[in-house]
Amino acid sequence: MAAMKDKLCLIEDDLIMGESLTHRFSLEHIDFDWYQDARSALQGITENGYGVIVSDIRLPNMNGEELYERILKKQKHLPPILFITGYGSIEQAVRLLKKGAKDYITEVSQFFGAMNIRAD
Repeated sequence: MAAMKDKLCLIEDDLIMGESLTHRFSLEHIDFDWYQDARSALQGITENGYGVIVSDIRLPNMNGEELYERILKKQKHLPPILFITGYGSIEQAVRLLKKGAKDYITEVSQFFGAMNIRAD
């Protein structure tokens, strides 16, 4: 089993998108945890730590930007955080990138290219 810092944290509430991404992660032999809401993700991130966090923007109980703000307040050293969304705005992307997000992807098809994921 990989150390938590080697694991990917996926935060995605849409079952179809989440299952698609986790299937791809499994094919690429990427160890991951999948959270379907922001509150459970925040707890998992706080307790476990991850090597990378991939988060949707539209989530139940708080949006991805608010989740990011809370993570920033709780942790001194953040892993790369990528946001994926079908409902992105330039203003939001600029805000998140200025705060330190690694990427803001509006087309999920670009996600794996942005992560430079390759099969072993």
